[in-house]
Amino acid sequence: MIIQRRAPSAARSKDWASLVILAFAIATAVVALLIPIYSDEIAIQMARARFLIEGGALLNLFPQCRPLLAAIPASWYPGAVFNAIVYSDATGIGLRIRGIALCTAWLLLLWVWAGRHPQTLVPRRRFQALILSFNLLGVLPFVLVLARSEQLLVLGLVAHCMLALFWPAKASDGLLMKSLKCAALFLMGSVFLLTHPKALFFAPVVVASTWLVFRDAGRLWAAGAMLVTGFAIFQSFQYAQLSASCAGAPEMAKVLAQHTLDFRLLASDKPALLREALRNLTSSLGLVMDRMPVTTAYQSSWLPAIQSEWMAPWLNRFGMLLKASLYALALTLLVAAVLRFAVQVAGKRLDRTVLLGIALVAGLVLHGTVYNPSAWHFYTPGLIVPALVVLLLLVLPAAMTAPNWMRSASGAFACYWMLLAMASMVLLLALQTPELLRIARTGDAVIVGQPLSTPAFVREEQRARLFALAKRCDIKDGDDRLVLDGGAYFHFQRGRQPINVFYVSDYAFGMDIGPKLPEFLKNLDSGGVLSRCEYLTKALRDKATVSGQMCCVSKADF
Repeated sequence: MIIQRRAPSAARSKDWASLVILAFAIATAVVALLIPIYSDEIAIQMARARFLIEGGALLNLFPQCRPLLAAIPASWYPGAVFNAIVYSDATGIGLRIRGIALCTAWLLLLWVWAGRHPQTLVPRRRFQALILSFNLLGVLPFVLVLARSEQLLVLGLVAHCMLALFWPAKASDGLLMKSLKCAALFLMGSVFLLTHPKALFFAPVVVASTWLVFRDAGRLWAAGAMLVTGFAIFQSFQYAQLSASCAGAPEMAKVLAQHTLDFRLLASDKPALLREALRNLTSSLGLVMDRMPVTTAYQSSWLPAIQSEWMAPWLNRFGMLLKASLYALALTLLVAAVLRFAVQVAGKRLDRTVLLGIALVAGLVLHGTVYNPSAWHFYTPGLIVPALVVLLLLVLPAAMTAPNWMRSASGAFACYWMLLAMASMVLLLALQTPELLRIARTGDAVIVGQPLSTPAFVREEQRARLFALAKRCDIKDGDDRLVLDGGAYFHFQRGRQPINVFYVSDYAFGMDIGPKLPEFLKNLDSGGVLSRCEYLTKALRDKATVSGQMCCVSKADF
């Protein structure tokens, strides 16, 4: 019997490449602890983590649009309890740790899936490292640790696909096993649909997963699961319509309406609607790639700017290579998924991976078409690029007898992307680590140059100054309806119905309230204001007690 072995040097080089990728992933997680908390992370935590504290209701961030507390659909209750358990009582560093933990869960699921994938083009360990590499490109690894909605959306996508592929219900399963899989699917769907209205774009994946999980379990199980899933999607659509309305604040209503296609054109100007949809779709992929590269300055200053003129042109060249590579890969995956689906439909068969793949393509197309790209931000790649990684796992063919040239090409493909990931990580960590360490060591309550971010690490003396300022305005942790910025919220979150200052001040979303903010807060019976002074309207700053860059306004001064 003749056993063919790989050359030792080749085997060792492949092992070393995989180890380097894994080392970079670990280094990223360590450095990511230092990333300041972006304002959206705190707002999302306020909206999603307080379900149990607020007596079984979600906190509405826009009090000018609707009451502060919002009842939720019955299908969301499991997801709301899950969010409350995961996110409640988080401090700044606690929220960052939870974001890193969820990112780790995402990467572990990908690692397991890649390890079980039947492809034979690339050795298993190297294929796992390749899949991991796609998450280490450009600035993406830092985006993936942000405790935003994108984390739970990508976890939901991969969980739905893996359940359908590896653990579907069978006719031979007992009642207990079928019930457990049904409960798992319902919990996953509840968390997914609750996370963000964008989850509705990927409803085809949820429906396809539900069908694949229960199609062999019996007609009643399959029909029941599909009805429950359909009902949950319908309820989520109704809630999304409600949350997109803002009758009491016309300017804010315009902002919310601009996030999606104007479907009123369906009745008045169908060609205009079609042109807008095509414009959105054709520009969406490029806009995602534009936000991927490592650079010297970032949108909304969510990462510190780098003062290095000589690096800028080199970063620009590397960024162009990265964007072109990702764009070509994305188009290839989308076309391959559609072609595989067409071939199998013509052959009157439909594999699980093909059905899930075309469902994911439908979700990406819906997202790119309906969701206005002008509303996309630096965090959008945190949803789209991971979705493309899932699509790669679905599109890649199963075990096959491949000629040597195909194996060589696949090896070169893996090597290219792993080298691209290594180069990205060297740039990202080398440029950002010193700045992030500087911010963490300073420990100030305010980060110069990052107005929308809150430090994860704050010195004890800074916290003492914040409590002393709050005392001067008779503000206590436990007061209801306090108006807080991110740093203040982490220390004053025990009261009911807190209000995020960005959503009522004209610094961000309070353009309809404007100078009437003191009166508005008085009508809400707010317990006071504790925030950075720059976030407040002039009407509140004139009434404020000031300590450094922080301001407070007592309830009596409204």
